[in-house]
Amino acid sequence: MKKTFISVTLIAFFTVGTVIAILSTDSMKGSSANTPQYSPEAHADWPVYNFNKIINERADLVAFVTVESVEDKKVSEEEPNAKLATLKINKLLYDSRNSVDISSTVVLDQALEFVSVGESYLLFLEKNGDYYYEVNGNSKVKEENGKYQVNIEGIQGLYSQETFGEKFTSTLKEIKKD
Repeated sequence: MKKTFISVTLIAFFTVGTVIAILSTDSMKGSSANTPQYSPEAHADWPVYNFNKIINERADLVAFVTVESVEDKKVSEEEPNAKLATLKINKLLYDSRNSVDISSTVVLDQALEFVSVGESYLLFLEKNGDYYYEVNGNSKVKEENGKYQVNIEGIQGLYSQETFGEKFTSTLKEIKKD
């Protein structure tokens, strides 16, 4: 009798455990929203620099530009898709290499958040080889209704091209005399 009671009790616990396991597995199927999904699109965490670091350590070129053309860049299968954008310099604010003038075009190499043909931007760029690259996540500022929303610490604000040029020049003078 004692053996029968123990056997029935163990079978009952096993049955209850099995039912709980099945129910919890079924409820987890509906929670796929929390499960990371593979995406072939390239993603990156951009470094963020303040104005002083950008000018003194990173940027080779700061300019207002218009995108003349964008073409696919040939990359290997292991690399993310990339594009090369030809940029016409509209107003040059800074050129650490003294290699660009107002009549120049430069080529921007991008793997993320591509610029668009015909659009105007304020760009903080560094040169590597034949191409220019964005300095950080805040270094590409698209013109919207004649204004540029700059989010770089030390010069953040909403500017027209003229007012940003004035702010850039005065801030550059301040950090260069330090």
